[in-house]
Amino acid sequence: MNGYAYSDQAWEDVRLTTGTYTAWNNGWVYRNTGVDIEATTDALSNGYSVGWFSAGEWMKYSVQIQQSGTYSVDFRIANGSGETGTVQIQNESGTEILATATIPTTGSWTTWQTITVTGSFGSTGAQGIRIMNISGQFNLNSVNFTYLNSTVPPVVPVVKTSSIIYLKGNNGKYVTFSGTDNLISRYGFDFGYQRKIHCN
Repeated sequence: MNGYAYSDQAWEDVRLTTGTYTAWNNGWVYRNTGVDIEATTDALSNGYSVGWFSAGEWMKYSVQIQQSGTYSVDFRIANGSGETGTVQIQNESGTEILATATIPTTGSWTTWQTITVTGSFGSTGAQGIRIMNISGQFNLNSVNFTYLNSTVPPVVPVVKTSSIIYLKGNNGKYVTFSGTDNLISRYGFDFGYQRKIHCN
């Protein structure tokens, strides 16, 4: 479900209401949900990767941590955008940063490279993590954690700079706005009914 298991800019298949089949998985493989899964021939993959991974999007995973401490974190990425990006591992609620990596350009969307950084887990047991795209666009093949030592660095909080709401019209275009005042005001809604918003 978008906003819980993942956050993707295009995530809903409305063919049952519009009669038009829309691919919400831009990769057209595995399943048609918001996470853009594509086939890959990278030798270090299971045959699939996440493509079209854009700034602001994230995926949540469940992990079982045996030992708290510092870990080596390997991101397997391909970046054909021509611009560097940034990816983070965050805690489940997106309030703490566990690891951050700069994603360089790799020359194409299918030229894979492993980027290694250090990260940490402050507690053991079952927990959730978010793989969060902070900036740029790139493809992500896998993330691998290797225990290094028992050192647990201080908690690094996520600094919330803005709240983003994506509005998409029936024509498939996203609502955009420029200006500083009166972007959106909500004037009422009822649960179970369509929410009403007024754009000034």
